[in-house]
Amino acid sequence: MLNNVTLYPKDILALVGRNGSSKAKILKALQLFFDASQKLVNKECFYNHNTAEPITILITFKELSDWEKEQFKAWIDGEKLIVGRKIRCSGEDYNPHQRQDFGPGRPPLSDQP
Repeated sequence: MLNNVTLYPKDILALVGRNGSSKAKILKALQLFFDASQKLVNKECFYNHNTAEPITILITFKELSDWEKEQFKAWIDGEKLIVGRKIRCSGEDYNPHQRQDFGPGRPPLSDQP
């Protein structure tokens, strides 16, 4: 399980660390966040392979440009934009209601299908 990982990407970002230090998990979490395709989700994505609990990914964007502040002003909390995604596993078949997007000013969607 990853918790409270902070990255400061600029032009180039390299993840360096020992085997098992979660480099691949960070990349997988980013991939699930930006492209939550059902093909990417498997038991390995879930903490202790427990697919009953959703995967929750929150990303905080800071140092926003004036344009970004204007575009996302409804969702900005102070000087940061927090965007989240919940991904649920509901069996083998793809369910378009598995993903939930949420953020400030936009509460999580109901857990009901």
